Amino acid sequence: MNIATVLMLPWRATRAPARWVMGLLYGASAIAAFLIGFFTKHTHDQLSDAAASLGFGTAYLWGFLLAQTLVLAADAHRMRLPGMVRAAALSLIIYTALFSLVPAAIFAAMGAPLLPYALLFFLCIVGGLVFAWSPSYVATLLALMPMTLIGSKYVLLPGVDSPDFIRWAAPAAWVGLAWALWRWHVIVRDCDEFNERRSRPMVLYLRRLDTRGGADWFGNADSSTAIRQRPQWQQAAADIRGTGPSAPQRSLRIMLGGWYAPRTLRGYLVSISQVGMLLLVFLVIGVSSKLKAGENFSALLSILWMPGLVSVAAYGTALVTVVCTTRLALRWRRVNAELPLMALMPGFGGPEETKRRLLRTALRLPVGVQLAMTALILAVVLYRGTDPAVLTAIVLSQLACIALVPMMILRIFGGRPLPTWLLNTGCIVIFVLINFNCVLPMTMIAGHAHTVVDTIAMVVGAIWSMVLLATVPLARTGWRALQQRPHAFLANPAA
Repeated sequence: MNIATVLMLPWRATRAPARWVMGLLYGASAIAAFLIGFFTKHTHDQLSDAAASLGFGTAYLWGFLLAQTLVLAADAHRMRLPGMVRAAALSLIIYTALFSLVPAAIFAAMGAPLLPYALLFFLCIVGGLVFAWSPSYVATLLALMPMTLIGSKYVLLPGVDSPDFIRWAAPAAWVGLAWALWRWHVIVRDCDEFNERRSRPMVLYLRRLDTRGGADWFGNADSSTAIRQRPQWQQAAADIRGTGPSAPQRSLRIMLGGWYAPRTLRGYLVSISQVGMLLLVFLVIGVSSKLKAGENFSALLSILWMPGLVSVAAYGTALVTVVCTTRLALRWRRVNAELPLMALMPGFGGPEETKRRLLRTALRLPVGVQLAMTALILAVVLYRGTDPAVLTAIVLSQLACIALVPMMILRIFGGRPLPTWLLNTGCIVIFVLINFNCVLPMTMIAGHAHTVVDTIAMVVGAIWSMVLLATVPLARTGWRALQQRPHAFLANPAA
């Protein structure tokens, strides 16, 4: 097998839409890094901003695209093709050298130290692989790694321009590499077994998302098999008291399931504890690193609380949009007895009254949560003061995520759901944009934006404004389709 074939293996392991989306993302991060480096004075501070932009794109490219080479290697191992397995591993080694050494050499030519920058890009590559090859419950903790690496420059850990960067980055890179190599060995040999286990790595979820239009990634959580595989402490604890024909809204929440369902006190505590553990991990890392450096604890919390709250609320708003709309889309796409049985439930009234009740139930909870998070963000940033461009980008992102919910729900109930390729692309784009929004508050330590952040904030805000404007005609189409539909509980054809 020649070198050209080896280099083509990662690209053949993925479909064209994924290659286009992630290629454009990496290209955009490279262009942003070039503009930051070209239009500044090439100081270490500006070069580290450019490296952070390129590292952001590198982590996503490896996590969502190149990491899927593991699936190709697993298939080759199952078909007894050891040469193909070795070629897949060799391709990743070559691309690791290219994506870490070539950018570092370019930055070194601009006056940056070679070793720390090569280590930064290598750490981003390893982070992407660890995210994609880890079990889903571990990958949840690693999903914020790009945001953490970029934000650590301002709040948590020493950045790439600090002499102490290598002291924490080198051990982290070696630990991540050891974990990735072990996961490669285990998954290649037991890929079929992982398909049926709760510890399924994220790369297999991404493959199902790529080949089955996202149905398994989000919809599998509603299946009885997946529910039985959850640990006992993660089992849903729904509160069915007060349901029935006399309480149609509460009954609808039970039937919609998921996070719509009212829960007992234990159920709410379980949900809050999972989010709390995620936040606690990053808080402990940040506080311990700064306390070790001699920072005052109270002064440290006064710096951390504002960007931390804004980042969590912004991320939560986008997550509500994705989880809520995707689950409803999958529920209305399944061809089974669920929707007909829901239509026969008493107490909902006629078809038009049922549509209104269903819309109110589907919109009240997610939009209410998103409005509360938006109010929290505005209160925090207005209290501490912030740069106008950063504030505009954050507000536009919140409005866009809120507007996406009624648009998507109207199209789902109206029988005009968006195509799955557009949903998959939109989820990735929103996930990337919201990470930018999470990074922006970390630059507002003194009430003003860091160098070149204004430009980035304006670009991000412009993209969010286009998303917001696009929801208007799409929502109008969904509303008209819903009015023409004889009943709300009708399954939609697969898009």
